Amino acid sequence: MHRRLLISIATAALTAGSMTAVQAAHADAGTLYVDNSRPGQCSDAAPTAGSQQTPYCGIPAAVAAAQPGQTVQIAAGAYPGEVDLTRSGAPGRPITIAGAPGWAVGGNGTLVNYLGAHAFVLNGVHDVVLTNFNLATRSDGIVVSNSSRVTLDRFVSSHAGGPAAGVAAPDGVLVQPGSDHVTVSRAKIISYWGAGVSAVGATATTVTTDLLLGNAGGAVSATDAPGTVVTSNTTTANCGSSVVLAGASTGSVVENNILSGDGTVRQGCPPGGPEVSLSAGSTPGSTLDYNIVNPLANLKPYAWGNDSYSDPASLAKATGQGAHDIKGDPKLNLQTGGTSMFGPLPGSPALDSADAGAPGELATDFKGNPRVAVAGLAASGTGVGYYDRGAVEMQDPFQVTVLTTDVAQGPTPLPVTFTAVVSNPWNSPVSYTFDFGDGTPAVDSAMPTVTHTFTTEADFAVATVTAHLPFGAVRSGQTNVRVTQPGPLQPALVVGTGANGQPLSTSLDLSGTTSPWEIADIRLDFGDGTPPKDNGTGTYTTHDYRLPGSYTVTATITDQGGRTATISRPVTVGAQFVPVAPVRLVDTRYGIGAPAQPVGPGGVVRIKVSGANGIQAALVTAVTLNVTETGATTGGYISAYPDGTSRPGASNLNFDAGKTVVNQVTVAVGDDGYVDLYNHSSNVQLMADLQGYYTPNGFVTGESTFEATGPTRIVDTRAGTGAPKTAIGPGGSLTVHLGQDADTTAVLAHVTATDTTAGTFITAHAAGTPLPGVSDLNPAAGSTVSNLVVVPVDGHGDATFYNHSGNTDLIVDLQGRYETAAGSGTAYVALSPVRVLDTRHAVGAPTAQIGPDSTLRLKVAGTNGVPAGARAVLLNLTGTGATAGTYLSTYGDGAARPTTSSLNLVPGATAANLTLVPVGSDGCIEIYNRAGSTDVVADLQGYYA
Repeated sequence: MHRRLLISIATAALTAGSMTAVQAAHADAGTLYVDNSRPGQCSDAAPTAGSQQTPYCGIPAAVAAAQPGQTVQIAAGAYPGEVDLTRSGAPGRPITIAGAPGWAVGGNGTLVNYLGAHAFVLNGVHDVVLTNFNLATRSDGIVVSNSSRVTLDRFVSSHAGGPAAGVAAPDGVLVQPGSDHVTVSRAKIISYWGAGVSAVGATATTVTTDLLLGNAGGAVSATDAPGTVVTSNTTTANCGSSVVLAGASTGSVVENNILSGDGTVRQGCPPGGPEVSLSAGSTPGSTLDYNIVNPLANLKPYAWGNDSYSDPASLAKATGQGAHDIKGDPKLNLQTGGTSMFGPLPGSPALDSADAGAPGELATDFKGNPRVAVAGLAASGTGVGYYDRGAVEMQDPFQVTVLTTDVAQGPTPLPVTFTAVVSNPWNSPVSYTFDFGDGTPAVDSAMPTVTHTFTTEADFAVATVTAHLPFGAVRSGQTNVRVTQPGPLQPALVVGTGANGQPLSTSLDLSGTTSPWEIADIRLDFGDGTPPKDNGTGTYTTHDYRLPGSYTVTATITDQGGRTATISRPVTVGAQFVPVAPVRLVDTRYGIGAPAQPVGPGGVVRIKVSGANGIQAALVTAVTLNVTETGATTGGYISAYPDGTSRPGASNLNFDAGKTVVNQVTVAVGDDGYVDLYNHSSNVQLMADLQGYYTPNGFVTGESTFEATGPTRIVDTRAGTGAPKTAIGPGGSLTVHLGQDADTTAVLAHVTATDTTAGTFITAHAAGTPLPGVSDLNPAAGSTVSNLVVVPVDGHGDATFYNHSGNTDLIVDLQGRYETAAGSGTAYVALSPVRVLDTRHAVGAPTAQIGPDSTLRLKVAGTNGVPAGARAVLLNLTGTGATAGTYLSTYGDGAARPTTSSLNLVPGATAANLTLVPVGSDGCIEIYNRAGSTDVVADLQGYYA
């Protein structure tokens, strides 16, 4: 019942182990290949079976065909079933059965049997080598019967679960009667219910340099097996005795072993029993010496003949054996993983204390590492004196941690200094060989630093340093050097906006910069007054601007050749629009958002934007309002501007006495979350309807970028364009398709009502939504009125226009779309309103009205805070003093004049309309007047970059 505990402990140690795989030597008579991972190509019966092109599918077919001197090379993979070997090699020309590299558990090795019966059975064969396997069985792992000169080398054999039915206490390796000269070397044998290695009736069995862990029947058991050699093994967590030589196992040798290891893991085993036991019939001619037995394992670790002994001294005094044995903690590394697992730690009595001339002793250890003298430790072993006891030799901790260069890239001729950075705790004498990877001869050096000049170009020359240690051990390190043609430092800078979904964040990419040298340093000035950033050698970064606007980014780049270059790029960051269902924020007629009284001359209405419809102050930079004036007692105008700032000399609405006038206003929001409406003269009632707001946050539901698409006429009920050729009647509505795709959240359109038969109002809203209590146009009977309107659309891109009274024709000129999908849309930058054109006072143009069928050209980009390259500007366009009924059209300079209107004028009246105007490549716009003469005023509100 205690065996399961030991098996689980040993299995945990196994699965974390790591070993260095060694390729089996190819036989002189050729190689037969096995690879069951190629089912369409492998064959056990084809005439060419066993070739690399047509490998065998299974191991049995290959070993049945093997001849003396041949190697059966088996690819990595799982090969179920028992393999019976019946063919033999010849002296000096064995048959070698070799698995793939990575034979340790956890590697990409060759797994044989896995939980069936035996893995390999060798019966009546000779001169056979098995190597590089990972075996998993529920019976004996390998069985050798009536066979000679058999080597079982470099494998893992593990047992899982209980024994197979009818199988008692299976062994990892079972050597049966009639066998001689069987060697088990550098194996890891774990968790068998019997012994790790068992020899019964066999002669000259050698068990050397093995890890024997967690086996319930002990590590090595030999019965009537003369000449058994047990040398340089490490055993731990085995039940019973680690080594038992029973019956007449005369002339045997037990040397250089570490027996039991950590006694605490043996608590699940039955008490009693020596660590190493030789029966009376086995002692003649046998030798026991240079072993380490753990003091925690047993009070009397030795049984020699019929007597037990508690320590090496008493054993030596009585028998002459064990004079160099040690009873003490072997100080093994029992941590899982690492190349030194189960090896001696510093201070271990196993270090440099073995008998190098012991029978079966190997020149390399369990992992294939050389035997190494520990620096500063007096060798106490026999022979050369520095072999360690046990299966794992403590290696020189010397490491080449990295191979460095003073320069990794540069033009020819390029001198490079290479330095091997090493860790040398033992202060071992070291010599170095440097191969520069460019075809020139390697250089030997007593120092870890050399300088080499590259004279030919190379994309990546792989330079290697090899450090040579005593006893033939080597360590190596590599690095790459790029050798280029001479040439200039050519900077490249690509600036993008909306990084990480944040409208005010910009990305800077300098990866296109070229130089024959590596980049040594990049310094970035973002043009916003923040401290420059030293970006090191990084060619990518992001920067968050505090405010929307246009900036100039400058990068100063230095290469390792000491050359510096500078490059600048403009960038504009702005806000994105969030359309909302229209809602009335202010109505002075009814006390909504302001006192219920007319606004007098010089009066100001403060509109609270922050908090309206859930808008947060930190998320809003500008707001779009539909502002309506009604009931004026005299003519006047309204100006909108951010609260807390100076009132601009610009207007947004111009009205006459008794008229109702509406205009869209997009205005920056004050730091306190308010905007102001200033009334210049008269007494008026004011209404303000929220249509949307601009945010630089980047994570607001419905947030949209703007894509200018027009002006394009979408609807004209007079001509039957986009709708039936009929006026909209009283209480009637018209639903039209305005959205381009499902990503469209709203459109920006000039909406015109004409031929109105009664005073009315027009309201636009998303199709299928309730009619909001707001208005977008307020035409009087017989008038033509237009307004720039943000029109929400439903998921299909449809909007509904409602007419309250009378009959009216409707014209809709599309200016652009707001879309949530990433694409070519641009962000908006709100400015403090500024007058950029007034033909009455020679602002932006000479003092002269625009005549009939005439155009005025106005420079808007590169001035008044609008950057060169701006796509569009938002202007409040005002016409006054018209001599005839006319309309104004606006468009980008160099573009074809549209057939749509931006502002409709009647003689003698003053009218205003917010207008989106595309900007020409020269930074100018055109304003066209159809008939008569008129003065024009334009107030800049903001721009789209």
